[in-house]
Amino acid sequence: ERELTVSDATTTEGGTLGFEVGFDGPAFSGGTEITVEYRTAAGTATAGDDYSSRFETAAGTLRIVSGQTSATVSVPTVQDSLDEDAEQLELVLSNPVGGVLAAANRARGVIIDNDPEPAVSVNDAEAAENGDGTPITFTLSLSERSGRDVSVDYNTANGTATAGNDYTAVASGTKTIRAGHTTATVDVALVNDDTAEEVETFQLELSSTANATRDDSIGVGTILDDDGKVDPERQRNHFDTIAHMNPLGYVGDPNDIAYAILYLCSDAGRFVTGQTMRPNGGVVMPL
Repeated sequence: ERELTVSDATTTEGGTLGFEVGFDGPAFSGGTEITVEYRTAAGTATAGDDYSSRFETAAGTLRIVSGQTSATVSVPTVQDSLDEDAEQLELVLSNPVGGVLAAANRARGVIIDNDPEPAVSVNDAEAAENGDGTPITFTLSLSERSGRDVSVDYNTANGTATAGNDYTAVASGTKTIRAGHTTATVDVALVNDDTAEEVETFQLELSSTANATRDDSIGVGTILDDDGKVDPERQRNHFDTIAHMNPLGYVGDPNDIAYAILYLCSDAGRFVTGQTMRPNGGVVMPL
C-alpha cells in the first residue's frame, strides 16, 4: 500500500494554505484511487478568527485519483486589521482507504501577518497642586487594537515648571499597553508648596516604542496653582502659557478641529485618501 505524507504550508493572512498530501512511486492507473479524511486543529491561530472553521469539527475528504501521486487540501485564512505575530494551526489526516498513513500524519500551517503596526499618541493633561497626592495622569492611546504587547519608553522635560520644585521628574520610564487593549496611563507626581505662582507646564515625551509607531509623542502637563493668590482670570487662561510652543503663537480651539473635519467631508476633500491630517498649528513632533 502507498504511504501517505502531508507537507507543511505557509501563506500571508487572507491567503489560502495549501497542504500537499501524496505518496512516492508511480501513479495509479485503471481507476484506482486513495481517499483520506482530514481536519484542522487550532494552535496559536483560532478557527473562525484566523482561518476557516469548516474542517474544525466536520472532516473533509481528499481523493488522489488515477494518474496522480498527490492532491492538495486548501484552508482559507481570514484577513483582519490586527497587527499580530505569525500564527499556526495543524492539518491532521485520518482514515485512509487504499493507502496507509506515515508516522507523521499531521502538518503545520503558518499564517504570516500583513497588517501595519498601530500608532501610539499621548494626550495633554492637567491637575492642581492641592497636596492630596493627586498626580497628573497622561493617557497613552493606540490608533488600533494590537495582537501584541506594545511598550512605550518615556521621560519628562521641564517647561515653565521645574522638576523637583513643581513635579517629580521621570528620567526614564516604560509603560506597556497589553495585547487587545488600546490605552494605558502614566502618572507624574506633583510637588505641593505654599507659593502663589502662575500656571506652569512640563512635557511627557515618548522616546521610543516597540510594536508600534509614534504619532503625537509630546503631552503637555499643566499644573494649576491652589494657593489662591493668582488672578483667577489668568488661572482660567492658563493655556496662554504654552502658546509659545506653537509656531502660530496661539493654542487652537475646537473650531480649528471642526474646520479640518468639514474640509475632509466636503467635495473639496474628495480626493484626499490615506492621509494623516494633524491640525496642530505646525507643532513639530520628534521622530
